[in-house]
Amino acid sequence: MHDLSASSADPMSDTADSMNHCTYTDAGGCWAKLRRTCREQRGSACRNTCDCEVTGVLSLVGHSADVAAVLSALLEQSVIAARLARLLGKASLSAEDRARICTLAALHDLGKISQGFQHAPFDRKYPQRGHIMPLVSLLKNGRDERDRKSAIQLRRLVTEGGLGSLSALLGAGDQWEPFLATLAHHGDLPAPQPALALLWQATATHDPIAASRGLIEAIRLWFPAAFDGAGIDWTPRFGHAFAGLLTLADWLGSDTTIFPMAGDGGAPDGTERYVWAKEKASELLARRLLAPETGRAACASFTWEIEPLTGFAAASAAQAAVLALPSAPAEGRTCLIEDETGSGKTEAALIHFLRLFDEGAVDGLYFALPTRAAAVQIHQRIVKLLKKLLRDAAPAVILAVPGYLDRASDAAAPLPGEAPLWPEEQEDAQWAAARPKRYLAACVAVGTIDQPLMGALRVRHAQLRSGAMLRLLLVVDEVHATDIYMTTILRHLLDQHRSAGGHALLMSATLGAFTRQSLLERRGRVSVADHQAAIETPYPAVWTDNAGFFANFAKPPEHEPKSVRVTLNTVWDDPATVATFAAEAGRMGARVLVIRNTVGDVVATQLALEALEPGLSLAVHGRGGPVLAPHHARFAPEDRRLLDGALEAVLGAHCERRGGSVTITSQTAEQSLDIDADLLITDLCPADVLLQRIGRLHRKRDRVPIAGFEEARVILLAPTEDVFAACFNADGQMGRGQAPLALGLVYPDLLGVVATRRAIAASPDLVIPRDNRRLVEAASHPESLQSLAEELGGAWVKHWWHILGTNAAQEGQAGIACLEWDKEIAAAIDLGEHIRVRLGLDDRLVSLPPATIGPFGHEISSLTVPGRWLSGVSAKEEPVSTPDEAGGLSIRFGDRLFVYDRLGLRRA
Repeated sequence: MHDLSASSADPMSDTADSMNHCTYTDAGGCWAKLRRTCREQRGSACRNTCDCEVTGVLSLVGHSADVAAVLSALLEQSVIAARLARLLGKASLSAEDRARICTLAALHDLGKISQGFQHAPFDRKYPQRGHIMPLVSLLKNGRDERDRKSAIQLRRLVTEGGLGSLSALLGAGDQWEPFLATLAHHGDLPAPQPALALLWQATATHDPIAASRGLIEAIRLWFPAAFDGAGIDWTPRFGHAFAGLLTLADWLGSDTTIFPMAGDGGAPDGTERYVWAKEKASELLARRLLAPETGRAACASFTWEIEPLTGFAAASAAQAAVLALPSAPAEGRTCLIEDETGSGKTEAALIHFLRLFDEGAVDGLYFALPTRAAAVQIHQRIVKLLKKLLRDAAPAVILAVPGYLDRASDAAAPLPGEAPLWPEEQEDAQWAAARPKRYLAACVAVGTIDQPLMGALRVRHAQLRSGAMLRLLLVVDEVHATDIYMTTILRHLLDQHRSAGGHALLMSATLGAFTRQSLLERRGRVSVADHQAAIETPYPAVWTDNAGFFANFAKPPEHEPKSVRVTLNTVWDDPATVATFAAEAGRMGARVLVIRNTVGDVVATQLALEALEPGLSLAVHGRGGPVLAPHHARFAPEDRRLLDGALEAVLGAHCERRGGSVTITSQTAEQSLDIDADLLITDLCPADVLLQRIGRLHRKRDRVPIAGFEEARVILLAPTEDVFAACFNADGQMGRGQAPLALGLVYPDLLGVVATRRAIAASPDLVIPRDNRRLVEAASHPESLQSLAEELGGAWVKHWWHILGTNAAQEGQAGIACLEWDKEIAAAIDLGEHIRVRLGLDDRLVSLPPATIGPFGHEISSLTVPGRWLSGVSAKEEPVSTPDEAGGLSIRFGDRLFVYDRLGLRRA
């Protein structure tokens, strides 16, 4: 690198000739985007230093016009404008507010005026070639008069470069904080480094100060109202939302198929570009369903009666409740539906969305599920319901699950300017589906809860997710109490969403009083009723965060209570006996669902079943014929889709029944799936999870039952209490590998597990939903668990204190991982590579060679290896995969060998 001292008067003069072939159109001679014919096959977006021919240029003023025009079009959407206004403490955005926000958007790439960026494609020697970090460093370091060179350059940028004219725009307080939020539009804000004054000094070929002045003069022409008045009363929460929406605007405004280089197709450049770009932006939002007027107009014909909305003759409790809710309040609202599984909560959520959509309170929907399999199934239901109700005006419903795209994996999906994945007529509707970062920019999306939760974490593009989500109704299905970490993140996400006046709908069949209150409380200490009062709380019920308990309704006749007989059995450690129970029922014509807590037990039970009665097993119809397999999470995404389809074909609530079957699964089948078994065999688990599993049993009560299985029956595989007690150490903890059925590991609160076992033993004949509250509160209410620990005594008391400490630690860990909404974005972003949405997900994604064929005869692209299997293996270690003769794969990571076949991924 060349000398950076102040004595270097014109270090770039020797590069002037290399730039003569490039033409610039704005004052200051400053480019923002180039198109090149790269001789080294790096594509038209090549930014490497080389002498490749430049075939297209867009000036900084021109690109700034594009992005400002897109953000201006977004602000014309009433929902987005209302959300930002509330974060500023206002009833609405004034014309001056909108102009100021768009002015900041137009300044998002101000860092491109630096010498480093302007010379990056042409001079290998020049330092700091990016456009974000150099400006962040100047804004941070230039305020320290001890850094004299930086202070001088910042002062010149303010006085000669025109930034000083923005003081009224930015209002009171630190005028640089809005700039720092603006500079976070690439998904994060880099830490400042020692500022290089040289980057801002004029050379023979480029003057950064003149370029800044030219850009601000153009912005004055576009938004004259921005420079008058008292300015924006900036708040940190507004800064987070603005950074996310600016990222969205930048991605949309960088799409060269819509906003081409200067001259392409007659596209203008410079100050004249803004009017042209504004028209393009409005068209683009309509095409990509970010302007939802067409769908909203279709709601005008609704009668808001249950039969035309759902096809059901009578409303379920949840559906009647959401129809009776008052109109959307300006401050937003979080609702919670508590009702049993299979009671029509999905349809209730869609009714709630359409009412809010019709009222103009939301512009779209994100439906969050706990698992990928559930998301895939619910996606199809939402597609059908919206198509039925909105007909041709129905928006595209994207499946927001990485790896589940029809035509390519998400890793290969294009960013703006790359080749499209879909036919041209589908490209706009599917734009948000191409990358997980974009999922929440869709009009309607169905996916896992992970994507919204990432909007609250200190990870890249968190603000894009949470900012784009402000437009949407967030529906979270199957909320439950056993995951403190995820519940804490969800509560944090809802905090920002509600502060902006956003809307959310939570749904659960099995929520404890403490978790319910923690999710509904807007701020402050959570107050929880005592154990007995919690049990007596009405169920089913609808709650709102601004009115507390809203309503409970009598169930219609088709949703009469379900009687379930639960039989405790202690053969949890004998897969052959479990398989025998299942096979006997399958031979009688029953559809049997077996849910084991660990993948190891799933595989062992599957092999035991195949030894007894292979014809009863779940089978995937691959290219070479049926292949027997269990259903769990350790499969390639492509194979999981095949397994999900096979599961629904055998156990789907509406599938044709042609004889008995046995499906061996893990927790992948316990939540949100519309499947209907005649007999359930399940490992012991906490009460809320057990009720979820029971929800897959006799789900359709109007179905003609199988002879011998008229009664809903559960075989509960449950160790005795002394088995648990024998696993404790002196501190009341349980070591890895000691816990039966992974209880104490997958479900760490053994008191809750034992409380569930005791409740079932005391009353094995359940009535659903009458007994839901009793079971859940017994296994989750702090008063109940403390009482049980004191009764059991000894190590159990220590275990209780250990659980309290673990819960507090998980809550604290989640809090540390979350963005701090009330702190400026510059202080809040501190990216951690190991921040996770779910504890324990430090897994490794393994990309497989092209044309790798999986055990079901179809091509697969990737596998996920559990992180605990790779402890000690370098992150740089590349996997080596080798096909075997049986149709599977051997995968080696250094000294670790794994097998992937029809039974899934496992250690060799």
